[in-house]
Amino acid sequence: MKRIFLLFGTLFLACSVWATGDLPSIIIHKSNGGPWAFLNLYNDILYTPAQDETHPATLDCTGSGYSSCRVPRNNALSFTSSPIGNPTLSPMFADAINQIIEASEQHINNGVMRGTQSKKIAVNGTRGMETYVVKGNWEYNSRGGCTMYIYVTPIALRIP
Repeated sequence: MKRIFLLFGTLFLACSVWATGDLPSIIIHKSNGGPWAFLNLYNDILYTPAQDETHPATLDCTGSGYSSCRVPRNNALSFTSSPIGNPTLSPMFADAINQIIEASEQHINNGVMRGTQSKKIAVNGTRGMETYVVKGNWEYNSRGGCTMYIYVTPIALRIP
């Protein structure tokens, strides 16, 4: 009987830790690149803006083509804590996200299949200077397909 309680307790603890993880701001999928996969060029690029905090934005890049897999500059992001209040700031975040995508492509060209990259952004927001961290985690498969998670998180600066 003690083992059953121990098993259920362990499962409950594991589920609670899993449920409190941060949701990504953008999920990027690259697949079916065909012979152009090593050049990171795709035919169909579909960006779906975030609906709310529980449904992150997605970028799906599929098929062999001639277009780079990038986030559009006029996107709608959702953070783990709050959305961007100023839509004119979107290009700054899109540039940082696209730099992380480019870094992943450079790593895969060097034979590194998984990795992480982060950038810090300081913007003049509605409450003065606001700082954010844009972090990407990726993992490529042997055929050039990739799943990447981008997290955009605000940072609270402490001024003494």
